[in-house]
Parts: sequence; C-alpha cells; structure tokens
Amino acid sequence: MHYTSVAFILSRVSGSSNVLLDTHKISILKVYDGVLWLEMKHMYDDVTIFPCVCYLPPEHSFRHADANTFYNNLLQDVYELQNKGLIGVCGDLNSRCRNNDDFIAGIDNIVHRDVVDFESNSYGDILIQFLIDSSMCMLNGRNFVHNDYTSVSTKGCAVVDFCLVTHENVQYFSDFNVHNTLDLLKTIGVQDCMARNIPDLSVISWVPISPAICVLLTQLSPLKLCLLQALINVIWVVYMSPFLWTEIY
Repeated sequence: MHYTSVAFILSRVSGSSNVLLDTHKISILKVYDGVLWLEMKHMYDDVTIFPCVCYLPPEHSFRHADANTFYNNLLQDVYELQNKGLIGVCGDLNSRCRNNDDFIAGIDNIVHRDVVDFESNSYGDILIQFLIDSSMCMLNGRNFVHNDYTSVSTKGCAVVDFCLVTHENVQYFSDFNVHNTLDLLKTIGVQDCMARNIPDLSVISWVPISPAICVLLTQLSPLKLCLLQALINVIWVVYMSPFLWTEIY
C-alpha cells in the first residue's frame, strides 16, 4: 500500500548505501483517522518494527475528535501488534499530563520522568490511562540529553508531542532530545526565515542503543536519524492530514 512512495521518501535519508531499502521491507500497515502504522520488516532476520505516528486535534479545535475513541483504538492496535514486533508511538497528541505517573507506582519498575510542563488537560488523563493499560510509558524526560517544551508559541509553552515505548524497551533508547525548530533551521544553513513560517512544534529525536531494537537506525548519524523521524511525520501529513494546515493558519 503506497509502498513505492514511502520507500522513496525514506531512501532520501538513508544515503547512498540505501540501508533502509537494502535490509527492510517498508510498508504502510494501517491508516485511520489520526493514526498511521508502518511495518518495517527486516529481510534477513525476524526483527519487525511497527512505528506509529499519531495526531489528536486539540480539545476545542473545529476538528475535535473523541479522545476516548482515539486512545481505545490505539490500545487495540497495541494489543494486536505487541507480540509481533517492536512498537513505538510518536506524535502530536495535544495531551498535557503535568507530573502524573504514567505507570503504576510500586508495581511497574519504571523511573520517574523529568517534567517541564506542569499543566494538565482532560486528554492528558486519558493518555495516562492508555499508557497504564498498554504497559507503555513516555520517553520524554527519560534517558534524555535535552528535555524541553515541544510546543513554543505566542500562546504559551507546552509538552504535547510524545514518544511512547513499552516498559521493557525504554532502557534501549538514549539521548532523547527536543530540538527547537529555529535552531534546526540554522543548523542546515537557513537563516532568513520569517517567524510566521516557522512551525511552533519542535522535533524530538532519540537513539536506539541495542541492536535488537533496530540495526538499521544504529547505522544512521544523529542528524540523519532526526531527519528520518521527521520524514515519518511528513509521510503522515501527506496521507493523513489534508486539512491540518487549514487549522494551523
């Protein structure tokens, strides 16, 4: 399903060695309102990765969605895929969780996360319950290099973009980082960019530290890894969100 288009986009970040296409069959597994699942199946071993990119519109948006239905559907996907491969969920969830535990204290062996956003909303409560039910947790604020707000605008600052991983795999990710969009533009040599053209959402990145997570990603430089994660979001925009820019502007 749209395999050629996805493969072409991802191959741009893999470089001349075509690491992605040489070792993985990449396809879109599932698409529905606000959710995109990819399947990255290794050609030479049994490792399969299921990255998921999500978007849940803000509570009071004209594109308002039922958050309970959104997270219930996502939970069913996790149950379906959790024994088939490695799962990771990343996206703009517009859910603010303050310093509420995203695990069951005294039962789950998970370290507390570093918190920068101490506000909450109703979506955040539903996200916390989803994480507890799915035995997943936020990578934000754990194993980090730089933890910060993921949305910075004239309306204020918030953490609404998350990377979610299973409890057993959180130890295999390091260098969680929140990259300010303006700083990233300067890094690639874009200096003269009008403020209104700069997205208010930051880019989040991380590094897998175990070959069992993904041999592919360990072969990419930090910059290419960051670009790969950004391009997965681009794929979601292309296939999932024709009206997103109307809402932003």
